[in-house]
Amino acid sequence: MDARFLSLRIPKVLVLAGSDRLDTPLTIAHMQGRFQLSMVAHAGHCIQEDNPRGLSHIVIDFLRRYGLFPPGYTPPAIGGICVAP
Repeated sequence: MDARFLSLRIPKVLVLAGSDRLDTPLTIAHMQGRFQLSMVAHAGHCIQEDNPRGLSHIVIDFLRRYGLFPPGYTPPAIGGICVAP
């Protein structure tokens, strides 16, 4: 999976529960700036279940950073989280 993920020529974010789960090819690629790395606190293997609020904020921030929302668009609340700017 690492090679396929790294070969994508689009903005990408890798969401992990801890940096100890990062192998050597991913560590090197991250240091080269080939993807954004985000850590979610208080989460284990199922990040989306353990900390949905943290994951939602990472996804919304990523989409905003790369202008993937249309101009003037305000995303709806996700999981009870107000994500409006």
